[in-house]
Amino acid sequence: MTTREVHEAVKAFFGNYEYPLLNTFVFTWESDFFAISKSGYSVEVEVKVSRADFKKDFTHKTDKHILFTRHKEFAFCKKIYDANEHSFVHDGEWIHPKSSMIRWTKPCESLPNKFFYACPEGLIAPGEVPAYAGLIYVQKEDIMKPYCRIVKQAPFLHKNKKCFDNILLGKYYHRSNEVSQLLQSFRRYQNLTDHQDQELKRIIERLH
Repeated sequence: MTTREVHEAVKAFFGNYEYPLLNTFVFTWESDFFAISKSGYSVEVEVKVSRADFKKDFTHKTDKHILFTRHKEFAFCKKIYDANEHSFVHDGEWIHPKSSMIRWTKPCESLPNKFFYACPEGLIAPGEVPAYAGLIYVQKEDIMKPYCRIVKQAPFLHKNKKCFDNILLGKYYHRSNEVSQLLQSFRRYQNLTDHQDQELKRIIERLH
């Protein structure tokens, strides 16, 4: 089963949710799928189609999983290291000093309300999924389209209903511009009939 098939199955499964987005940065990491329920709760789904990719998630996205692990805390303190611009040479080697700062992190402001993993059926066992995450199996029978079923329900990480209006507005604005540019390029380099050209022009105008 391909990543695309799992993505489409997850999107269909959450079809009654609003503002569905694939592969986008709503938080400080890229979410494979993000949406908001009609009651205002956000959900994120991480798609995995190989066990190697699932295991790598915990070694390559440590900051993200620390945040998920500590989701019950009101806030926790984190030391941030920033590269200092004042580098210098010592004994023939460049020295790059780093400055540090203390930053308070509030999980409820940085996490979705619920978090799931989604994978082909049986790829990940429910017991392998962290306590803070749910698990969705994507099944495919014969020529039928893939469909989802929850094998482990995701707990609420918090019940704050964050307002994503500004973030979502920016995402849809940039995607609208991207689609507009692609259509303009298509219109410019294809041999369209006058009718097709006018129809495509009207579509492009509606994106602005």
